[in-house]
Amino acid sequence: KLMASIVSSLIGLVYGLHVLPAYWRADLALFKRWNYVYYIGMVILFTVIGLDGAGPLISSMLGVFLILLGQYFEMLEKKRGKFWLQQGQTNPREVAFSYGNPIHVLGWIILCMGMAIPMM
Repeated sequence: KLMASIVSSLIGLVYGLHVLPAYWRADLALFKRWNYVYYIGMVILFTVIGLDGAGPLISSMLGVFLILLGQYFEMLEKKRGKFWLQQGQTNPREVAFSYGNPIHVLGWIILCMGMAIPMM
C-alpha cells in the first residue's frame, strides 16, 4: 500500500507540474513527452496494485485503461484539446457532453475498487 501511495503521489505531481502547464502553453512536444511519463506512471500504479493478486490486478488494469481512454476522448472532443495543441486553433467540432468524462470517472471508481479488494 505504501508503494501505491508513493506512485500515486508522483503521478499527481507529474500531471500537475508538467503535463498541465505544457498543455496550457500549447507546447505539443513537451505535452507529449510528459504525457508519456504520466502513462508509464499509471502502468506502474496498476502493476503495484496488482501485486496483491489477480483480482486487484484485473480491476486496476481495467480502471487505468478506462481512465486513459476517457482522457483521450476528452482531448479529442473539447474546445481546447488535441486539435488546439496540433493546429493552434480551437476545435471547430467541439462536443458539449462527451463520452470521455463518464468513462474517466468509471475508471477511477474501478481503480479504487481494485485498491480496496485486498483490504476486504
